[in-house]
Amino acid sequence: MSEHMLHILAPSRFDRVAAIVGDLTALSQLRDAIADAIDSGTGGTYLVQSDGEGYSMAVVQAPDMSPVRTTYAGEVGPQRPKGEMVSMRGLPRFTEAIEKSKPPTLAKFQIPRFLPTQSKSAKARRGRDKTVDCRVDHKNKAPHL
Repeated sequence: MSEHMLHILAPSRFDRVAAIVGDLTALSQLRDAIADAIDSGTGGTYLVQSDGEGYSMAVVQAPDMSPVRTTYAGEVGPQRPKGEMVSMRGLPRFTEAIEKSKPPTLAKFQIPRFLPTQSKSAKARRGRDKTVDCRVDHKNKAPHL
């Protein structure tokens, strides 16, 4: 079962359809981030894609959206004068929204235990193992042993 999974589909020039699809947890987190941005100007949450990679979702309330622009697909140089363009990352409180969307610490996640607990004798053997310095001397191209 997925949790915290949210996909955002931006409109393309071919079908002009946008979509937000997510599980209940992720949609609730997005709702809370939007409510926070409405109340305080910024909001954020940390979500996950279907491949397991997480991403920060920053939400910023911009008092005037007219200068905020994104580039067109395949646009190398901006097609509009620089004075008319403010990137979304250039908004005054974007950094604050990113701070609110930082990933949670690993302590908040339940991490499954993949390996069985080791016996006392295995721990004792591990303590007696000798470590080898495998750094390479780049002048002589030979390892330090």
